[in-house]
Amino acid sequence: MRVWRAITALVVCSACGGVPDTPESLLERSFAQQIAGVGGVDHFEWVASEMTFTHPNADGDVVEWRVVLESSTVHRGESGTEPERGDVVSSWYADGILVEPIGSMSRLPDAFLETGVSQECYALWDQDAGVWGW
Repeated sequence: MRVWRAITALVVCSACGGVPDTPESLLERSFAQQIAGVGGVDHFEWVASEMTFTHPNADGDVVEWRVVLESSTVHRGESGTEPERGDVVSSWYADGILVEPIGSMSRLPDAFLETGVSQECYALWDQDAGVWGW
């Protein structure tokens, strides 16, 4: 659990840089935290719009992953002040090779899909908790 807290602190600190948080930056941070929190993710780093880390594939071989944030969009709720839904589009590379979805199938390891992240994914804003739910 200490490793997860250290990763979370690293993600939070590297994302801030003294710039005020926007709904989009909070969405991106939450996306990064979802990835960093997956069991088996190691050596997680987030710089600008790119995240890199290692994670074993189905055969147990360690794969070097690179995720590039292409866009993040926050849709406001009816009140117009609170976010309601956030969409994230990203490109995922496994050992330098682009992992392209086939139709609605993302082709990413289940460990990532089970946390709600993929090449095109969304999160819903939980106003009571003040967090994105994937």
